[in-house]
Amino acid sequence: NTGGITMNQPLFSATYNGLQAQLTRNAGRLAQFGLVYTWSHAIDFEDNGAGTGSNGTAFSYPAYFKRNRATASYDRTNNLEFWVIYHLPFGSGRTFATHGIASAIFGGFQLNGQVSHISGGPFSVTPSSTTGFNSPGNTLYAQLVKPYHQLGGHSRAAGGPGGGAWFDPTSFANPVEPQFTNPSAAGYVSCTAGQVCNATPVFANTYRDEFRGPGVTLVNASVFRGFHIYKQFDFQLRLEAFNVFNHALLNSNPNATVGGGTFG
Repeated sequence: NTGGITMNQPLFSATYNGLQAQLTRNAGRLAQFGLVYTWSHAIDFEDNGAGTGSNGTAFSYPAYFKRNRATASYDRTNNLEFWVIYHLPFGSGRTFATHGIASAIFGGFQLNGQVSHISGGPFSVTPSSTTGFNSPGNTLYAQLVKPYHQLGGHSRAAGGPGGGAWFDPTSFANPVEPQFTNPSAAGYVSCTAGQVCNATPVFANTYRDEFRGPGVTLVNASVFRGFHIYKQFDFQLRLEAFNVFNHALLNSNPNATVGGGTFG
């Protein structure tokens, strides 16, 4: 049997560090607001597959195990929630229209609002070609040839409809591994004289989940109308609107394969 054999076993560890803060305040008798914030960073050595268990390590040889340690694919650095509740000052027990027809019409209203923001997910930039590389069992990533520049567009393609690219695609290129024709050259892999030989594996200068895609900001609002029925019994009608401004939630990561038509 000359075929490859894959062996999976529990290995390494994952860490999660987070800071959680919450502020809640009453603004008089009628209003209340709150702010909830979480900063976190999750680190692991491999990502989970979609319903298939582990994706396996990106670098399978023990000498390169430390290169697997990176930001987890599910990491979200910032998670911010702001909410507000306001009871209109009309109706029984309020300031205005405390009784009669006016109380029945205008009383019992509650306004609510919520603003949520969550950071984008990590992603890796991969090469479009790995031909000739002496790195069996290892994952190759793209070469960063100039400083990474985030552009912030949402069309997923430079110059595409609806905006520009999320990042500058010219910052990346396919990695190149040095080759030798002299078998005595440093770093060669054993081969006969005059044969082109791949060097000892040379990996690109980017890593797994090194970059981050677009986050999501969402605004929700609602109006509640309460009716007192009897003793401790109340009836409530709710009108709720999600994504009030009808913004497209472009929270998927961009195409991150070097050279593709929608790269970036």
